[in-house]
Amino acid sequence: MSIRSFKLFLAAALTAALCVACGGGGGSAAPAPTGLAVVAGDTIATVSWDMVEGVEYWVFDVPTSKAPASTTAMGAWIGVSGGATFVKATSPFVVSGLVNGTGYSFSVNGRSSGGPGGPGATPVTATPLAP
Repeated sequence: MSIRSFKLFLAAALTAALCVACGGGGGSAAPAPTGLAVVAGDTIATVSWDMVEGVEYWVFDVPTSKAPASTTAMGAWIGVSGGATFVKATSPFVVSGLVNGTGYSFSVNGRSSGGPGGPGATPVTATPLAP
């Protein structure tokens, strides 16, 4: 299996897993998180937001040049080349493995009681740099 094929398979598997995770479990979508902030470091970014008890959060990062225009439905953020999605994240959350000098856009969304994912927070951007 080529690296490209593996990446496409992995992206498809992640998308499927998130779709199942976002499915209705009787719960509800949480409102877009507030207080989203990011601080970049050397190949990392620390993402923080105001957490609400009982809400499960996802963190999304994509290269800013590829960032979807909308956060109404976060499905467009899943599987973007060079991006990542992190499930069951807590604030502050450290995203590692970023490329220094590349701008990234970050958003966070959440769900309550196993419900569907809600809208994402207004994206924030950061560019990791070596010290």
